[in-house]
Amino acid sequence: MKWLLIAMYVAKMADLGTTEMALSRGGFEANPFMQNQGFRWAYGTVAPLAVYELGRRMKSRRARIITYVAATAGWSLIAYSNYRAYSRMRERAPGGGLRLQFSVGF
Repeated sequence: MKWLLIAMYVAKMADLGTTEMALSRGGFEANPFMQNQGFRWAYGTVAPLAVYELGRRMKSRRARIITYVAATAGWSLIAYSNYRAYSRMRERAPGGGLRLQFSVGF
């Protein structure tokens, strides 16, 4: 099950990376907590561990796996959305700014 923790970290780091890319092109973060870069990176390192610990405490193996897969899929969807927003920003003039739609993590 440790490989699911690695998958969650990869998805969360992809989310953080694409968020930083979009913010560097003039996008803005809708979540007020996530507007602070330090908080964003601290949350990014702690969130997968918190989800993993939550899953470890579950009695049902199936529920545990569903929790891990849902968190990984959610962060992957956020990363994809951020990358699409970044791609749309590249087509526009610098400083146009798009709202990062799915920037709220689990």
